[in-house]
Amino acid sequence: KDRRGVAALVRSLQEAVLPAFGLPADEQGLRDMQAKIWTYGCCDPEIWMLAETAMRLSHLRICGHLPWIAKSAKDQADRQASARGAQQRLLNRRLHAGEQSRLALVRKHQVLQSR
Repeated sequence: KDRRGVAALVRSLQEAVLPAFGLPADEQGLRDMQAKIWTYGCCDPEIWMLAETAMRLSHLRICGHLPWIAKSAKDQADRQASARGAQQRLLNRRLHAGEQSRLALVRKHQVLQSR
């Protein structure tokens, strides 16, 4: 739903996978894994292909459109209610202004008829 959730998922994946390769489950371990992929990928194109396939299947490259923190359903409902309230207030102002214009025209017409 949001980038924070994706980051938590990646963190849990690091904690599950990196220790199996003798790497710490932190940013240093991730950098070491990337360095190994880059180093050995230069020698064996299949490593590049496997890394690219894993990245493509993880869909991490397309998570950039997600918000940093997803809004809760309650926040969205409150925002929609606020927007509806603002629209209603605007409509009421327009109706009031239209009624005032109509009353001014009626008064003007009455003044012209009384002359």
